[in-house]
Amino acid sequence: MKRYVSVFILFMFFVPISGIAKTSTINVKQDRALLRKGPGSFYEVLAAVPKGTVLSVVESLRGWIKVKFQKKTGFISEKVTKEAMSQKDVFSMMAFQPAALQLSRHGMSAGAKGFAMRFAKRINGNNQLIDQFSAYQLNPELYEHFKDETYKNQNLPKLRKRFPIAKVEVRSDFSMIEEGIGLGIASKIGTLQLYDNKPITDYINLVGNLLVEATPGYDLSFKFFVIDQPFANAYACPSGYIFITKGLLQLIENEGELAAVLGHEIAHVVYQHGMQELEKRKPIIIAEDAFSKLNEEMPQEKDDKYNKLESELDDFALAVYETIFSGRLSQYELEADRFGMVFAARCGYQPGSMAGLLERMIKSQTLSGNDHYTQEQNKKRLDNIQSALNSGRWKGNFNNFEKRWQTYMAHLK
Repeated sequence: MKRYVSVFILFMFFVPISGIAKTSTINVKQDRALLRKGPGSFYEVLAAVPKGTVLSVVESLRGWIKVKFQKKTGFISEKVTKEAMSQKDVFSMMAFQPAALQLSRHGMSAGAKGFAMRFAKRINGNNQLIDQFSAYQLNPELYEHFKDETYKNQNLPKLRKRFPIAKVEVRSDFSMIEEGIGLGIASKIGTLQLYDNKPITDYINLVGNLLVEATPGYDLSFKFFVIDQPFANAYACPSGYIFITKGLLQLIENEGELAAVLGHEIAHVVYQHGMQELEKRKPIIIAEDAFSKLNEEMPQEKDDKYNKLESELDDFALAVYETIFSGRLSQYELEADRFGMVFAARCGYQPGSMAGLLERMIKSQTLSGNDHYTQEQNKKRLDNIQSALNSGRWKGNFNNFEKRWQTYMAHLK
């Protein structure tokens, strides 16, 4: 009897400790910590939490921390509790400013929108599309249902463990400049004619965000759109705007192949392919208050510092735009395929699905209009993927969801 009493007392002693752990605090150590409505990068942004803020923790969930900030309860990425990445990339060289934390109802800063609108004008983009892209939101309930359906016959922790991703430092948010450049370029791609079909757009975003969760950039916001063009192509813009053409969708035969294409484009953004060679240019260091002037209403009088900044940013954005439309270096395409295979496998898709798509494109001599899917590039990519598959690492019980693909593609007209 004494033994049971002792156990009961010991249990009661540990209950308060557990309660204290649930109400612990964390310190935000990065400049931009986005508070989201749910534990996923597609959830609505509720607020931007300044660096140095101490937050009360409610619970932790899959790389996300549920916290209380002011009068709001939401989720932030675990990454923001660590110091910002030390490796300086082309965008992290461009300093964040306090003004960046003032977000619009779409979670977009005025500075990013202002620059996107001006740059869109330079490249003949469509400013009306900027709000349309920013406003798109994936339905969380639809996504959770889709996710449960995808993994109901899979052991997700086992998949993640079997196909690990390289430990690299990936920031927890896109910079203002990255966001502005990405939106500006997206407004240009959108002029090729967006495919206005909500079931198809939602489906592409369901598969795309499933893949995003499996990457080191799980907390970066991605949005996926379809271009109503017959040629086969896909584009990845800075700040996570990804496009796939209707022509490429018509060549794809199952959801695994779609995952391979989207995983490839996601890798370009997460690992900043095409941006690395731009680092050789003179670094653009933002003056203390200059970027805050890049708002929706341009200042009436522009000083020399502002004019210099405006010119540097425009030139840099144009170089990014040209890289996306002319095609990245071959090494980046091959690397994106390798990462795409890992992302697909971590979601339970057949990792070699891209091979079948490339084979059909080579056989049919499908044209893409640039260097993304040329015959020569497709053959290099196919050889690279087949070589990886021969290693034997990729065997397993995968599912490419042919029936689900056919159900959704019945909406493709």
